[in-house]
Amino acid sequence: MISIKLYLIIPTFLILAISCENQSNDEITDILWMLQSIEYENDDVITIDNSSSYTVLFDDSSRVEGQADCNTCGGDYEISNSSISISFGCTKKGCGASSKGWEYFLAVNDASSYEMVGKELLIFFDSDKSTLYFKKD
Repeated sequence: MISIKLYLIIPTFLILAISCENQSNDEITDILWMLQSIEYENDDVITIDNSSSYTVLFDDSSRVEGQADCNTCGGDYEISNSSISISFGCTKKGCGASSKGWEYFLAVNDASSYEMVGKELLIFFDSDKSTLYFKKD
């Protein structure tokens, strides 16, 4: 009788563990996030004045799209607990000398984890030493 119960409990536990690890994160999906700043480990800060030109939108099917200044971007993302990896490709238009598109592109592709703080989305990159700060549109 005990062996039958274990056969029922163990598969149920494994299904619960797998579903918890791969859960989608509704708190960030289907929201247009606008970049406010990029803060580096060395305390350098890039403030984004035209945040509507630096965006990211995660959908619930692991696709991501956005804007890096005058370039359109898209790709895939994967979330596991608070870890995030993003594969973000962008068009390659020249947006001008004041553009922060390249810095943004590099940071997004180096994303390692994220956190919601109030209504802000923080995406950490550079081995969690630097941060992208986003606000909802």
